[in-house]
Amino acid sequence: MKNLPLLLILFFLACCSTVSVNRDFDSSYNFSALTSYKVEKQTVDSENATRVSNQLMDRRFDRSLVSNLNQKGYILSVTPTFTAQYGYYIKTVIQSNPYRSSMGFGYGNSSRYYNDMRTYVNYGVEQYDVGILVIDIVDTKTDQLVWRGKGRVQVLNESDQPEKISREVDRVVTEIMVNFPPQ
Repeated sequence: MKNLPLLLILFFLACCSTVSVNRDFDSSYNFSALTSYKVEKQTVDSENATRVSNQLMDRRFDRSLVSNLNQKGYILSVTPTFTAQYGYYIKTVIQSNPYRSSMGFGYGNSSRYYNDMRTYVNYGVEQYDVGILVIDIVDTKTDQLVWRGKGRVQVLNESDQPEKISREVDRVVTEIMVNFPPQ
């Protein structure tokens, strides 16, 4: 239990891992009406709360969203036209590897002759953690969800270098937000 917050810090330390991203949006919504924003953290269900309760990660997600939205021309405001809400959690995945077998046959050697036949079987079950970040764009006037992006990345046990963690958070947020606003 003591290492659970450490897992969160390692949430996005999957440098070689790709981010699996899904996006959905209201195609009838006028996204050009969005000009200013605020950022909020969504509450996490009690089952995951101890695994993701980390103010350092909250600040990283907040800063990354602010930076991303500012680069897109939106203005941080106390009276925004939309709210960028984020929530993150860790999910344990169990995956069975497919049964694989191979067979080989050898004959001969430089010093003497022999026959050899071998069979190899490879199967197993793998358990790993997946970090999931959900970003919702909510129209503040109607309080309606108009855009959602969700990114998944495998949690790797890497070092706890704060700069590296921040770069990974930025990479994941950028991958999720690449098609916001939709064209």
